[in-house]
Amino acid sequence: MSKSITTKSGVVVELNDNITYDQNKQIIYSYMEENKTPIELATKADKMAIEFAVKSINGKTENIYAEFGKIPLKEATPIRAEIKDLCDPKDTGQVETTKE
Repeated sequence: MSKSITTKSGVVVELNDNITYDQNKQIIYSYMEENKTPIELATKADKMAIEFAVKSINGKTENIYAEFGKIPLKEATPIRAEIKDLCDPKDTGQVETTKE
């Protein structure tokens, strides 16, 4: 199941329910590349997060990052917050731990 968000301008963004642990590691490790400026590192991580979290935009599944960039900023900002939550989840209590 995924979450669908429709912006005021009618753009439909479908988000995945989650990203995988490996995808999250890829985002984190992208900040560790050498010979890149901070803005290049942040841009790469942002692109990866959007590509991992967004399932489709207006039904399209290709060029997700470029399509996301076309969304008006006022409408993209709350969607980006949803993506941030997917990529940096809080403890939701979904895993039960026991102490021995």
